[in-house]
Amino acid sequence: MNTLVPFPFHLQLRDHFKQRERTWKWFCEQQVKEEQAQAHRTALLKNTYRLDPETFAKPYALAQQAVKALNIDAEVTLYQEQNTAQLNAGISIIGKEAHIVLSGRLMDLLTEKELLALLGHELAHYLFYNLDGGEHEVTTRVAYAIANDERSEDVHVETARLYSLYVELFCDRGAFQAAQDAEAVLSCLVKLHTGLAQVNTASFIQQAEEVINADNSGSEGPTHPENYLRCLALHYWNTNANDTQEKIERMVRGPLD
Repeated sequence: MNTLVPFPFHLQLRDHFKQRERTWKWFCEQQVKEEQAQAHRTALLKNTYRLDPETFAKPYALAQQAVKALNIDAEVTLYQEQNTAQLNAGISIIGKEAHIVLSGRLMDLLTEKELLALLGHELAHYLFYNLDGGEHEVTTRVAYAIANDERSEDVHVETARLYSLYVELFCDRGAFQAAQDAEAVLSCLVKLHTGLAQVNTASFIQQAEEVINADNSGSEGPTHPENYLRCLALHYWNTNANDTQEKIERMVRGPLD
């Protein structure tokens, strides 16, 4: 199995911030207060339907399967977002709590293996934040705080953007580690972005390679790489991880201007 580790960009940025000892120490000491955590839990309940483990035993069983595969200690609660048909999923992390919100008809559209891949992706965010003693969670907050400051420059915004793109690719690999099935991860991604019940992943990989051959300008996504890039990056990593890391990074970043 390919090793699930942060991208070199994540490690470089973490090491860069750690050299700024006062800044790093300040962000390390900023903890989510219980009243803030409770307010977030309440906001979740206002806007979602919380899935109880008895009625939705299968999704919870798949979530526990992903927890075990990723070797994490997350306490998972599942929700269905209200008043939206958009296909999506997201996670909120509060300590050891992993609150995963599903949007749209995901549980009807996805097979069990695809839903396992989706839950694996979301729980890989939990894994990422807890790697190396939580240093990557601190790095994330520092990067976003700088990028969101009104005094920030383009370089700060671009740094945070690239950081986020690589996090999503890391979590796609986490989806594979949970499902142990690249086909399920790829079909899950394509279904989420098309709404189709049946997809041909081999055909989409061929389509993605056509795009790269015609235009290698890199990702323009603000937080997530375009779906063809995500699928191609996972395909390359799964088939030949040792020789494709730089290729994937060049594909996402594009050439220097």
